[in-house]
Amino acid sequence: MGRADYYLCGTFNNWDPQDSRYRFSGNRLQITLSSGDYMCKVTNGSWDWSADAEQLSYMCTPREVKGMPNDHWNICFSLSSRQTLIFQMMEGDSLCVTGQFAANRYAEAAYYDHQQDEGPDPEPYSGTLPVVFINTENGAPILDKENYVNATGYIDNRGLSGYASLGSIENPVVLGIRGRGNYTWTGFGKKPYKIKFSSKQNVLDMGKNKHWALMASADDNLGFLRNPVGYLLSKRIGLRWTPSYVPVELMLNGEYMGLYMLTETIRVDNNRVNITGQEDMTSHADSITGGWLVEIDNYMDVNTYCFTEGNGESAMITMKSPEVLSSAQRSYIISQIDGLNSVFYESTSVHWEQQVDLTEAVKYYLVQEIMEDTESYHGSCYLYKDIDSNGAQSKWYFGPVWDFGNSFHRNANRFIYDGPSFSQIWIGQIASFPSFQSELKRQWYVFYHNIYPTLRVEIQALANAYSEAAIYDAVRWQGTNVQTANNMTRKEQDFWNRLQNRVNWLYSQWGEGTAPTATQTIETEATPLATKCIIDGQMVIIRGESHFNVTGQRIR
Repeated sequence: MGRADYYLCGTFNNWDPQDSRYRFSGNRLQITLSSGDYMCKVTNGSWDWSADAEQLSYMCTPREVKGMPNDHWNICFSLSSRQTLIFQMMEGDSLCVTGQFAANRYAEAAYYDHQQDEGPDPEPYSGTLPVVFINTENGAPILDKENYVNATGYIDNRGLSGYASLGSIENPVVLGIRGRGNYTWTGFGKKPYKIKFSSKQNVLDMGKNKHWALMASADDNLGFLRNPVGYLLSKRIGLRWTPSYVPVELMLNGEYMGLYMLTETIRVDNNRVNITGQEDMTSHADSITGGWLVEIDNYMDVNTYCFTEGNGESAMITMKSPEVLSSAQRSYIISQIDGLNSVFYESTSVHWEQQVDLTEAVKYYLVQEIMEDTESYHGSCYLYKDIDSNGAQSKWYFGPVWDFGNSFHRNANRFIYDGPSFSQIWIGQIASFPSFQSELKRQWYVFYHNIYPTLRVEIQALANAYSEAAIYDAVRWQGTNVQTANNMTRKEQDFWNRLQNRVNWLYSQWGEGTAPTATQTIETEATPLATKCIIDGQMVIIRGESHFNVTGQRIR
């Protein structure tokens, strides 16, 4: 088959022949109707049908119709509410339509193609986002999370301003790729991946590093918004560092793999967790005190320390940097963890502030509470501490944020540490401290008055940036995340309703919060990007994590 543009349009569902959401990907297009029952019939085409009690199947052969570009059909569909219709181009450029026989309601749609004799087949991706192309050596499969597979790759920016392409099909960059994640690696066909370039690369203007992650968000049924909004809140509330990300589409060994979030990984680096890197296997007394990066974890590792929390619950922390520990390093970090555990459960609750940065602990908690992330303080919860050139040690800092995959699952009006879905470490105790509550009221005031008013616009911009790619993702992963992409507007509204309900409930607990005094400064981080969004016909300019405006264009 030569190059062709295939469209669906008609009098129901507002189908528009110039709307790329209803074009074929390769030779396949999936449409899910959101409501209504439609009787299926075919005109202006020869057709045969076979039917049982529930299904009709039509094979349509194109016929030229005056006034339409080349070939044309009028088709009416028979689908129950929110059922799926799949179109498949068959041999001879025929069209196979399969649907459910339903009530006597007619809605007419036109299908046509604009055929060109020469040229490549349509691209399998939406092309509205940068596309990552990776080819493993000899097409080798990626089988596990431990072993990198040799590969090459490049990134096509698809002409989006603000993003530089990386490599090319003629000159790809060398890299390794392996699996990553825990539940997301084993539980879904759509896999997350870890990428390690052979040399540092500036990936889509996020800064130079060898290490990157492709997050699949295969379990996100809220419009792929959980992680992006969690990261957005982290930046806006002003945590010291938040991973940057760019939504992309992934082609792996020539196969379309769907919508991914290409993101910085959490590592000790000048552009990431900016602390003094500590050598592996050192025993020098002045070196083992910092810097350190650890994770509250729920999976065993060679560097995991298991202990009993002050409330009698079992707890686990894994050392992430340094990665290979000497006995001196291990003894030191264990003494640090035991020391934190001890001061958190002291009767006076005052000494903990000498070891933990209060403001950063509050900001981290506020992000988790707004997102109703009940898995926080259970896994993917990081802490770090530094050491300066004179050997002076910093306090422990909570952060950076990472995984919000369990946000808004419980959807309950109670704090995340109140009857949590997962066992959590320390936060229930920390949140009871008077100094923590006082700082929380101040940070909440700033969020509620300075950040929350523009949040909806920013979330709409995020959702719009990859709405078309989400549809292609849904076609690729049928039965996994189809419900996410069929109506991104509805999914964004669902997400916003949950977040708004959450904020309203927190307001019922904390009220207006406490306004900072003239001598207090509460910083929130703003990205240098200015994002223009058109909402209800009005141009709104916002600042924040949003990389795209409502029309999907990134601007500076």
